[in-house]
Amino acid sequence: MKILCVIDSFGSGGAQRQMIGLAIGLKKRGHHVELFNYLPHYDFYRSDIIQAGVVIHECIKKSKFSLRPVFTLLKLLKKQNYDIALSFLTVPNIFLELAHLLTLKTTIIASERSNHQGTKSLPFHRFLHVLSSHVVVNSRNHQQWLIKNHSYIKNKLTVIYNGVDLEKFNFSQPRMKEKCNLNLLTVGRIGVEKNILNVVRALIIFYQKYEWVPRLDLVGRNDESPKGLKYLQEIRLLLNQNPEVKSKVRFLGQRNDVHLLIRDYDALLHPSLYEGLPNAICEALSSGRPVLASNVCDNGILIEDGKRGFLFEPKSPASIQGAMQRFCSMGQTYYEEMCSNSRSYAEESLSYDKMVNSFETLFYSFKKSSPNQKS
Repeated sequence: MKILCVIDSFGSGGAQRQMIGLAIGLKKRGHHVELFNYLPHYDFYRSDIIQAGVVIHECIKKSKFSLRPVFTLLKLLKKQNYDIALSFLTVPNIFLELAHLLTLKTTIIASERSNHQGTKSLPFHRFLHVLSSHVVVNSRNHQQWLIKNHSYIKNKLTVIYNGVDLEKFNFSQPRMKEKCNLNLLTVGRIGVEKNILNVVRALIIFYQKYEWVPRLDLVGRNDESPKGLKYLQEIRLLLNQNPEVKSKVRFLGQRNDVHLLIRDYDALLHPSLYEGLPNAICEALSSGRPVLASNVCDNGILIEDGKRGFLFEPKSPASIQGAMQRFCSMGQTYYEEMCSNSRSYAEESLSYDKMVNSFETLFYSFKKSSPNQKS
């Protein structure tokens, strides 16, 4: 099949990672795959795309309300005779659906990659899904919300979980767990929705109770928006007021070696206020590391409280602290069992192969209904 994948950029975000992984996976299966983006200065994954031999198309979106990507996509859809065009994220979905409206050529599929709390509020954007042949979401929670609130698309909704490179994020032997030497890692942009401020508050409660505190390392870029910078300032101020906790917290910045880094930690801490399906959780499970996570979206399915980690209420520092304490109190045997459960679940439910299979099956279901399209 000839497939066009549409994304905003090749940056380091979760949706971008999934789109690039899918495009490369489809290419390896013999499909002709092309990628379109309109923010080319974010190029974290560009070298991977070039190495895989995936064709790149791009234009530069010069202003917030520019429709230049729509007209560039329109030209591609008219000239290239794609069997399928797939978009990830709200704005790319809008651009592809509008381009399709102007040509009505090519089967198009839109994919929402965050849940309703995290999706930008554009009044008409979901109505445009009537132009798509299908809509993919990456969590059951979001699927149920869409069915309840946008019933006109309920018959063309499919859940496809994110994929993980199981070879890259491979199982590493569990650390020898020490009660007063707990090492936690968070992975994600340092912004309001990632909820690090409440984690710091939880660490303060922990120290007040036990006179020691787990080590916490944070991997991810800072949110450079005014709101994000103000939030980061609040975090640093609170840490400065609590030097015992501050000495145990490190900001490591953006890293491209998380698959190696995770081996040095006892667990992943993922405290987000909302999510789609978190790549960081999937990757930690694949590496055989339990996860302490917010009880939001599909985290309950991914974690299954007590089996592959522990859940907490993200707005409650006391609940976050309680999950940390439950984890600290586990014996080594229980911990090793939890590590093994994590990897087994990832192998069964979160592989790239499973994700690529699911998209490929969906694509072929439309190709079969359009026998005149070229392979």
